[in-house]
Amino acid sequence: MNIKELKELRNNLLQDQIRITELIEEKRVEKLNENMGCEMVGDVLKITINDYPPKISVYERNEIVDGRIVSDTYKKVRARVYSLVGNALKDYKGERIDPAVVHIVYYVPVLCDVGNFVGKMMVNSLMYNGAIAKDDNLEHVPIEISQMIIDKENPRTEIYVLKYTEELKQNLTPWDKQRK
Repeated sequence: MNIKELKELRNNLLQDQIRITELIEEKRVEKLNENMGCEMVGDVLKITINDYPPKISVYERNEIVDGRIVSDTYKKVRARVYSLVGNALKDYKGERIDPAVVHIVYYVPVLCDVGNFVGKMMVNSLMYNGAIAKDDNLEHVPIEISQMIIDKENPRTEIYVLKYTEELKQNLTPWDKQRK
């Protein structure tokens, strides 16, 4: 398989993921994973969505419409991620967690690079759906952690959100003390 075929396969998968989300929203198919949702585990908000986000390559897809280069794939993918996270958070009644530590765990079926995933869409969807502050700058989300685990049977994304406290700050940033 050559690079062009791989890119086409990746783009087809992305379009299929978008269409599945549209069908779920139209109530034409059941949720793929009934475990999708959120729960408080101690003082940590755990959010589970039934898929993992697209890779950064989503930015590459362009289409020619009426002689113009157009890319609405990013918008569709963003809407899909917001919808998935929003559906998972629909029963969340808590306050916005601010400041927050966001830990995203991607459970994927094959070995890949965690840095290639679009974690920004996940964090933005947490803002948009009321789980964290209305901004994701350093003041409100000082720590974002991404992790990847292979799970061939149940690919998904789990997002853990906890309040960033002085105690966490002291325990998580020992190098700051050494620099002073």
